[in-house]
Amino acid sequence: MHEPPSDPDQQAIDWLLLLQENPDSTSLRQQIEQWLSESPENQKAWSRGQKAWQLVGHHEPDTTAWPTPRPVKTLGKSGVTLLSLRSATTTAIAACLLIALWPMLQLHIAADYMTSAGETQTLTLSDGSVIHLGANSAISTTYSNALRHVELLSGQAHFQVTPDQERPFTVNTRNLEVTVLGTRFDVESGLNRSWVGVESGLVAIESETGQRQLAAGQLLSVPHAGGQSTLQQALPENISSWRAQRLYIRNRSIGEAVNSLRRYYRGIIIIADAQLAEKPITGSYSLDNINSALNAMVQPHGGRILEITPMLRIITRS
Repeated sequence: MHEPPSDPDQQAIDWLLLLQENPDSTSLRQQIEQWLSESPENQKAWSRGQKAWQLVGHHEPDTTAWPTPRPVKTLGKSGVTLLSLRSATTTAIAACLLIALWPMLQLHIAADYMTSAGETQTLTLSDGSVIHLGANSAISTTYSNALRHVELLSGQAHFQVTPDQERPFTVNTRNLEVTVLGTRFDVESGLNRSWVGVESGLVAIESETGQRQLAAGQLLSVPHAGGQSTLQQALPENISSWRAQRLYIRNRSIGEAVNSLRRYYRGIIIIADAQLAEKPITGSYSLDNINSALNAMVQPHGGRILEITPMLRIITRS
């Protein structure tokens, strides 16, 4: 017999998985109604679970026609087995992976170099310039006698550029262009913004918000659409701390920070609370322990991590 966990949020996810597997089970619906009537905490957890369920690509169950609840206490009386729960979990993960695969296929077509989740790569280009490609990142390169150009298609990369006065080195993301002659700098393309940080030397930035130069220890945040760019100071060693397995975040939203962290996790991380995703954070987080990093990001703002399966984490409020 499968006994329900004590955590209401975890119980809600279990009920949803069972309902997905057995949508016509009257007994199961009666048990869910009974569970909902037991406490307001269960009702709140159910609401959070439905939102999370929709985020992973499923429809919210229709509760309007549910029968009058009866005092049924355990999952086992529905005749649903742990095997069916695992089957539903596998179905949910497969749906999530299918959604995630399409943009990855597009990147495979466009990219010259790619990394997977948790993988980094060091590339030496024909002119001696070195690119450290971050996890789950992709670039395309164009080299000729007149130019040296790199397109950051996704993720993050650190550049150590060999000086060449005749061929400026340029890096593009979806919303900005960086031009250098010889320097060390870092570029990241996020959900709603791109970031450029300079370790040494000088770079020129051109975007919809205008043109400017960055020197060592400066970090520029540029929105993808509208809004103002934000210039911050940072220690040069923090500009590309991800190369030393530390993720340095300076005044970013939890949503943007988690998006950066996703590149180092071989599963799926979903934020089920939009307000929580907008909370600003600053800190340095270990990339060797994703669960610890996630908890450190969200706990100060009342967030918590639900481990649905070993490959699926959902962030919600406590």
